[in-house]
Amino acid sequence: MSIFEKMVQLQHQFNKQVAEDYLDKNFNWNSAIIAESGELLDSLGYKWWKKQEPDMENVKVEAIDLLHFVISDRIQKNKKMFSEKESLDMVSIEFYNEFNKDFAEDNILIYRDFKELIDLLNYHRYSRLFILKKIFEELNMSNEDVYIAYIVKNCLNKFRQDNGYKDGS
Repeated sequence: MSIFEKMVQLQHQFNKQVAEDYLDKNFNWNSAIIAESGELLDSLGYKWWKKQEPDMENVKVEAIDLLHFVISDRIQKNKKMFSEKESLDMVSIEFYNEFNKDFAEDNILIYRDFKELIDLLNYHRYSRLFILKKIFEELNMSNEDVYIAYIVKNCLNKFRQDNGYKDGS
């Protein structure tokens, strides 16, 4: 099993822990992606009107949070047309392809700075996985670094769910 398949499987399992029937719901993953994008921008120190120091370690954490929601969004969208297994397989393949392809000239993403790259998550000219790959490249994170950070955050998320995060206790 590739690291991409593993992350998709873990995300699916986690989502089922949170809401067993999440694939049949119409969760608005876009809102979560927008909120996480804001948290990432806060960590970058985007406020030009105020002295701020970027917290690049937290930027990495927020980028991994974005990955959780982007994977979830892709799984749910594919599930509307395909079986659960087909949806997971398709997302794994898409994830693998976006993180490993050689960028042909027509796929070159042009952006002025890191903050503008975050904004591109909410435009649909490029896949969100493609944008995330570029974000991770800007953060000097290899696919293996992303995988390790994902596993750590997935474990933390599971711990939180098991210890009162969902019910507020």
